[in-house]
Amino acid sequence: MAHKLLPAEKRMKYLLYLFLLFMLGFVSGCGPGDKGSSIMLYIGDEILYVDEYYSMLQSKREGWNYYESSTANDGELKYMVLRELIIEKMILDYGRNNNKMPDDSDFYKALEGIFGGSDYFSEESLREFRRSFQADFILSSAIKDRIKINEEEVRESLKDLGDRVLEPASLFLVEFVFDNESDASDLYERVVHMDNLDDILCQYSEFELSNPNTDLNIIGYIPEEKARGIIGSEEEPLENTFSSIIEGSQGYLIYFIKDKRPEIMMTANEKYERALLSARIDREREEKERFLKELYNRTNIKIVVNDEEIDSIVKKINTEFK
Repeated sequence: MAHKLLPAEKRMKYLLYLFLLFMLGFVSGCGPGDKGSSIMLYIGDEILYVDEYYSMLQSKREGWNYYESSTANDGELKYMVLRELIIEKMILDYGRNNNKMPDDSDFYKALEGIFGGSDYFSEESLREFRRSFQADFILSSAIKDRIKINEEEVRESLKDLGDRVLEPASLFLVEFVFDNESDASDLYERVVHMDNLDDILCQYSEFELSNPNTDLNIIGYIPEEKARGIIGSEEEPLENTFSSIIEGSQGYLIYFIKDKRPEIMMTANEKYERALLSARIDREREEKERFLKELYNRTNIKIVVNDEEIDSIVKKINTEFK
């Protein structure tokens, strides 16, 4: 039987797909614009090219199509793309004119820390990724001195944390899936009195040889409240025990509870540090919004291309930042 991806593996595979889509689609196709490309906007001393905008727009469209739960329509997408590009170029313009550009050594240090180096990136990908890094670096540097957290803000964050735990109680689940109730009952009778997972898996391996339409998923630790809903348990679940046979949309299911972890309470110091971080994140968000609004209103943005739709989007962005 083919190995089934565990939930964490599925998530990582999905995130990797989105990252590759971003890097190979958006990044490599959205450089600073072909020298022969028409100019769409001047943002201070920065230039936004027509090709640059449409390349990023196409990439975003592909991303939204993959992420099926997105409800963004094409008009919203165009607004988001143009807004993102204007903000990035506006920040870069500010950085260059105020001697706040990061060194290349900072960029490559970040690449090394996140991706282990630059070997997997094309020249265009590196150029675009560098611009994103520069914009983030400049913005963070610009608001750094504005962020001063007082004790009142920390106390408010502590109130929001309340009695929250560091980690909730959790159960380690192993799931057995069957096409029919007869097979489920057969294996259940063989293993229900076992309490050692190794013995259970050996028994399952033998059972699978003559019953190939079964499956095994090591789910791992999940919050106890959610786990109890999955296994249909109203009573306190016990370690090394089985659920009853459950009929679900996938077929017939049996769960083995391998382990239980109690909730982990935060120490007073951990709670304070969490509250301080929460207050800082809130303040950073507020200061970034305030700084971008100030910067937008003193940056000269000039529309060059004759396009009513672009003109309308820029007017909408102007209204947002007033």
